[in-house]
Amino acid sequence: MYYQALYAEQLCVCLLFLTIQFVITSKQWKPRFINPLSCIYLLTITAIVLDMVWIFINGNRSLITAHNILQSVYLSCYVYICYCWFEYCASQLKFHIWKRRRQHLLLLLPPTLVSISIFMSPVTDWYFSVDSHGFYHRGPMYIYIYAVVCFTYIILGAVISVWCGTKAEKSSDKKHFYGQALGVLFPSMAAIGEIFLGTMLPIAQTGVTVLLFVIFIVSQEYRLTRDKLTNLHNRFSIENILSEKINKYSRKKSSEAKLVLMVCDLDGFKLINDTYGHQEGDYALRPVSDILQTESERYGGYVGRIGGDEFCIILEIKQMKEAQQLKHNIKTRLQNVSLKLKYTLRISIGLSAFEKGNTYNQLLNNADTEMYEEKKRSHKVNDTNGGLKLNYKKIKKAT
Repeated sequence: MYYQALYAEQLCVCLLFLTIQFVITSKQWKPRFINPLSCIYLLTITAIVLDMVWIFINGNRSLITAHNILQSVYLSCYVYICYCWFEYCASQLKFHIWKRRRQHLLLLLPPTLVSISIFMSPVTDWYFSVDSHGFYHRGPMYIYIYAVVCFTYIILGAVISVWCGTKAEKSSDKKHFYGQALGVLFPSMAAIGEIFLGTMLPIAQTGVTVLLFVIFIVSQEYRLTRDKLTNLHNRFSIENILSEKINKYSRKKSSEAKLVLMVCDLDGFKLINDTYGHQEGDYALRPVSDILQTESERYGGYVGRIGGDEFCIILEIKQMKEAQQLKHNIKTRLQNVSLKLKYTLRISIGLSAFEKGNTYNQLLNNADTEMYEEKKRSHKVNDTNGGLKLNYKKIKKAT
């Protein structure tokens, strides 16, 4: 009885932790609620609930059929938990497995075949058996097939996470991927322990709970550095990055690379809010942030939103003409996007290259000054409500 109480108590703690994490993180998955990570949470919670039921039916002769069904579903849950973990890691590598039906079905084949064979165990005794007294026993294929398949997906996910960490240029991304890979140690050690210790304690469930908790902490820390609307670096994060870069280049005696700060500000953005409402203004910021992000990634840049319609880009480049090319690409793409909108999006961009002795404020002020000078020139050329050409026919219809 003491053993059952201890077992149930540990499961309750795991269930409480997972439920709290799931409730918090589920709000961040909208509009795409069904994803690999949400499936891991749901499957793990299901497995823990089934395990709690198992405590009370193990050894009950009158519930042998229910026991067989419960064990089949329980073991299948863990097969798919491991598969979803692999797919979660692969999605971060931008494999887009969910969008490629053939690859998705091919990767689903091993866990599906194992799951089918698990449901055949009440007849074949491959993975488990329930004796005439209602007690659970492991079958001969439990370790050789079930454990091997599960560990294969866990290890593949860890390898992908480490590989992503080595390729990531940003320290925050490296921390995210390495923390994710390190978290795999907990369920792996727990699973090995359960194989050798049997069902004395729910250590596999505890291991998965710890892994999800590590992912939860890392993802929440990541979100603290992100702007909620655009998912770019927020002001706090981008200022820290710029300060680190300035300290780095201040210590260098000579360097082929140049540290360049670009400050970007939309022209006439207030008019969009006044004419179409703040919701439309928020909508307008999304294509702008996407363009800044995708174009800056070509040069390994960091992009942040530092104000309402003000952004900044931190670049490490060899020649200033690369920054000028990036500036041109951003303006060109904004013009193309504006063809599909009710208004024309224009942006003023100021550049400032770091020089020895420059402080954070000096670098920012230099870029700000050039940006405002460009904004003045833009207003003179496009003397239509601050450089923003609106479609007045559509405005009249809307009003």
